[in-house]
Amino acid sequence: MMPQESAGTRNFLSHFPFLSDALSAGQVFLLDALDTEFHADLAAEVIHWFQSQETNPHGAQLICTLHNLAVLENLEKEEVVIVKKNREGVTSAYGLWQVKGLRRSANLYREYRGGDLGGVPVIG
Repeated sequence: MMPQESAGTRNFLSHFPFLSDALSAGQVFLLDALDTEFHADLAAEVIHWFQSQETNPHGAQLICTLHNLAVLENLEKEEVVIVKKNREGVTSAYGLWQVKGLRRSANLYREYRGGDLGGVPVIG
C-alpha cells in the first residue's frame, strides 16, 4: 500500500513514530525541511502539536527548518530564527526576538513579506 501513497504521505508516516515518541517523552525533535513534502496544513498541524499543552504535556520541543511562510501566522517572535545567505554565500542567523521594534503582536507573515525581518531571497 505504501508505494501507492504520495511522497508527502510516505514522508509523514516515516517521521510520525519519532514525532509521537518526542511528544510522549518530552524530547527535542529535530527535522530539516518540515514542509518539503508535507501539505502546508499538515506542517502547521505538527507545529501545533508541539505548542498545545494537550498534545504536548511533557514540554517536547520541535526544532525545524521550513520555507512555508504560512506557518508564521501561528508562531510568536520568540519561536522564529531567520537564516539568510549574503551575496558572498556567507550564512547568518538571528532570532526575531532580536529585531528591534518588532512587537510581540506583530503579523510575522506580513512583516517578513514586507522585507522588515530580513531573510527574503534576493534574486538577480
